[in-house]
Amino acid sequence: MTQPRHGKEPQDRLPGDPPPGPVAYFDMPVIGEGGALSSQPRQRRPGPVMIRRPEGTAAPSRGWSVLFFGDVTRRGPWTVAEQSTTLSIFGDCTFDMREASFSAAEVRVRTWQLFGDVKVIVPPGTDVHLGGSSIFGDLEDRRRTTPSPDSPRVTVRAHSVFGDVDVIEMEIGEQEPKWYERFWPRRK
Repeated sequence: MTQPRHGKEPQDRLPGDPPPGPVAYFDMPVIGEGGALSSQPRQRRPGPVMIRRPEGTAAPSRGWSVLFFGDVTRRGPWTVAEQSTTLSIFGDCTFDMREASFSAAEVRVRTWQLFGDVKVIVPPGTDVHLGGSSIFGDLEDRRRTTPSPDSPRVTVRAHSVFGDVDVIEMEIGEQEPKWYERFWPRRK
């Protein structure tokens, strides 16, 4: 059986999903004081977004996932709860926060893994604090840039037995390299 080379796996696609590829961002004019259009379009860099909820609506404060022999994957546009907790036995856990909206200025991700990996994917400039423990595995922060002062803070506390915990920095639309590409990069 062959694997698709681009985008999501077939079981992850929904009818009406856009084709895989880079995400386009357009500069939109800003309505200034008095309802007049501003001559300067507002510049927005892609990345984590703080959301503001209308009065009287509650933001998700906690999220739980308990899995046995299965994986949990959050990717695409989703709202990160203030505290997310995952317990997984014989499964992997992936939090892709590149297109996510954050319900608070600081979000906490707690995971307990037995025979599984944890992967947290963030856009460049995200402030991430990684801590926890790993027995027969690695705790690894593979970010390349420094955090920007206005970005949300993501605190990851991961405890893993026979598994790795990785924080990876990637642009929106960038494909994650395969395990062997860390040793033998793609030829261009």
